[in-house]
Amino acid sequence: MKLTFALTALACAAASVHASVAGTNAERLARGLPPAPPVKRYNPTRVDTAKRTNPSNANSCTLSTNGHAGELKCCVSHANVGQGDNVLNQILGLLGLHNLANNLEIGLTCSSLTQTGLAAGSCHKEPLCCEDNDYSPLISIGCAPA
Repeated sequence: MKLTFALTALACAAASVHASVAGTNAERLARGLPPAPPVKRYNPTRVDTAKRTNPSNANSCTLSTNGHAGELKCCVSHANVGQGDNVLNQILGLLGLHNLANNLEIGLTCSSLTQTGLAAGSCHKEPLCCEDNDYSPLISIGCAPA
């Protein structure tokens, strides 16, 4: 019984392998058969599922004070240097930033923000356009309202 089953399985496997050999389209046409349909040999990535990155200027802005390019930031608050805020002046002194111009805007506790995030209202604090002068996430120097 086992031998009969094994021989039957072997004969079926040989017949299916022989039947799957289709040959070239020239051989098919010579036998009077239509050509085989094209075979898709790869599966291209769909455009909407392709990995996308942020555009290079996704979080850039222009400072209204000097026209320089800056970075959009979402800050908890902002302050002016020289407006009599002793705590701010002490923090700037500890960072070695003694000689800053008066009326210079400083963003406090800032994080990066994109144009789309700004448009979507994801910054619930104060969106600022700051020059690339960061001293940890605590202070960003040279900011203007975005």
